[in-house]
Amino acid sequence: MPIHTQTWDVDLGSPDNWANAAQSTSVFRQGGGSLRLNPAAAVAFWLKNLSPAPSQLVYRVWVRFDAKPASSLQNVVVPNGSTTAMGVGWDFTANQFAIYDGNTLVNPGGPTVSLGAWNRIDLRVDASANPCVCDAMIDGTPLTQTTRAVAAGTFPDYRVGSTWEGLSYDLFFDDLSVSTNGADYPITDPDLPAIQSRVPMPMFAVPGEDRIMRMHGRTLGS
Repeated sequence: MPIHTQTWDVDLGSPDNWANAAQSTSVFRQGGGSLRLNPAAAVAFWLKNLSPAPSQLVYRVWVRFDAKPASSLQNVVVPNGSTTAMGVGWDFTANQFAIYDGNTLVNPGGPTVSLGAWNRIDLRVDASANPCVCDAMIDGTPLTQTTRAVAAGTFPDYRVGSTWEGLSYDLFFDDLSVSTNGADYPITDPDLPAIQSRVPMPMFAVPGEDRIMRMHGRTLGS
């Protein structure tokens, strides 16, 4: 189950570090706000520190482009680890999300990206051994699993956006859930209640009793 959730409904969400990031109250998937990255040829990111640093990270987050960059955005959701960085970026040529393998974008897939439309990214990066393994899905469509030969490492934070790409674009994030347990991939939709509501049984009169209620196959009276 996710151990970190963020909706940006109230404010920027108390990040530990950020650049060109702001809360938007005019564009959001649900609730009252989202995270907006709107750089002008500059880096743009939002992150929170993790302690202790895990060797696995699992994300579920919704993203929306209202303006795309003029070239590929390699870091959309890419946790930067102590020895590697792998995750999901946007491929300009394919106009699809793709795996960032630490050097470039590979294995694009899922639907083409339309301006003003929300897309769901599910991501798991496992850096607990060599090679590092990256799995991702876009709107439920799996991308080809990608590995990178690199020493095992950990992730000191979870983040969205890029700490190094100086591009211009308008990108929104909403309903982020993060887990440090790889077995949680993909994270269950946080919109769904963990416990289904129960419909109460009706109360009805029985001779000799003031009132009675039948619950779970047992009769209770007073």
